[in-house]
Amino acid sequence: MRATASKSLEDRRNQRTLLKFGAKSIDTVHLVEALLEDLIGKSVAESESPPVEDEDSNLVRAESPDENSAFATTLPDSSAYLDPVDAAVR
Repeated sequence: MRATASKSLEDRRNQRTLLKFGAKSIDTVHLVEALLEDLIGKSVAESESPPVEDEDSNLVRAESPDENSAFATTLPDSSAYLDPVDAAVR
């Protein structure tokens, strides 16, 4: 009894999916879903840049401010390295 109910629910779900995508076969829907997931996974993996290993990887280089900038008076040395945690606390 439980198996027939489960099969009936699966058939109804498959029919809704077929109508939703206008497909004739549930196998086609599954195939296209797998292809899309693979393409999206590859494109996301390619777009992510690998992390750059650096001895000062937790430090952020301060940008050199121009003289008219509001930061020109707050940053004494434009080539100084700032620790992001230290900068957030100050």
